[in-house]
Formats: sequence, C-alpha cells, structure tokens
Amino acid sequence: MSDPGIPLDIGAPIFDVIADVESQKHPRTKRPSRARGFTLIEASLASVIIGVGFLGMLQLLAAGTMTNLEGAETTTAVNLTKNIREMTLTQTYSQVSALNRTYSPPIDSRGQTLNEFSNWQQTVSVQPVDPNRLTLDVSVPTQAPCGSQ
Repeated sequence: MSDPGIPLDIGAPIFDVIADVESQKHPRTKRPSRARGFTLIEASLASVIIGVGFLGMLQLLAAGTMTNLEGAETTTAVNLTKNIREMTLTQTYSQVSALNRTYSPPIDSRGQTLNEFSNWQQTVSVQPVDPNRLTLDVSVPTQAPCGSQ
C-alpha cells in the first residue's frame, strides 16, 4: 500500500509518518525572501504623483473661487442697476436727468447711499431713447479687486 520509494519507520507514530510522506511528496524549494513593503523609489514616485494631483486640485479650487467672486460682483452690479431703474420709474424726465452723474458709494432705489459698498462706484448716464427700443447696459470694471463689495 505504501509507495516503495518512500521509506517508512514502523515504530513512528502515524501522524509523523503522514507528515514525512507529505513533505517528501512535495519538497519545498526555498524561494529568495523578498522584504515586504515599498521601496524608496516606489514611495517617492507615489508621493510625486499624489502631490501633482493635489496641486491640480488646489488650482482648480482657486479658479472656481475666483469665478464665484466675479459672478457675485456681476450680480451686485446688476442689482445696483436695477435699483436705479426702479427709482426712475416714478420720476419725471427732469428728475431722471438730475441723476446723470457718478455716485461713490452707490445709491439704492430710494436714493440713499449704500455705505457698505464704499469702494464701489456707480455711474448713471441718462440719454434720450426711443421708448420702443429700451436696453440695459451693465459694465463691471476688471481692475476692481475680487471679494470687495
């Protein structure tokens, strides 16, 4: 019953015999042991890749923030323009013509100064127009600092 190529020790316990047979059937070859973990080059390359990705995300975040601030300033400029338009709805042409100047700080629809916009400038230009062709022009100077009100 036993393999003639495998010598058996009759006096050995059965478990030792089975272990001996198994070890002779599948002799283990020594593999060169490799240290577990990352090499210095792998770790530094991973750090560079992550760093480049992180810097890209920071630039994207900065660009989005600047665009958001510019959008907020444009919205404020449009609202200031709407304030003037609302104020002129109930006035005569001579009263509207009197508004033809630059306000710093700007004014609201009641003609009151908006002190929280002290670094803003509001220019009202009154021109005669055809009542059938009314337009609204809004311009925001690009040299104004972002984030200021």
